[in-house]
Amino acid sequence: MSLDGPMPDGEFSESSEATEFTPKNMAARAYQLEMLKASMNQNIIVARRLRDSWLISKKDGYRKWQDSCLLELQA
Repeated sequence: MSLDGPMPDGEFSESSEATEFTPKNMAARAYQLEMLKASMNQNIIVARRLRDSWLISKKDGYRKWQDSCLLELQA
């Protein structure tokens, strides 16, 4: 196993070898944790963007609804 590039999925297995605290296993676990944290941070960023765009569209929809109500009242 090389830590130079990305690890394929499933390369780190929960076998008896994985439970031993060797530098190779610890490095693989640290690498996986860093990739997981990066993935979670990216998901949080995407979720915030989606929430923000939803709130903006919700406000725009509400404004359009208010405008249509005002037009109906004025008619």
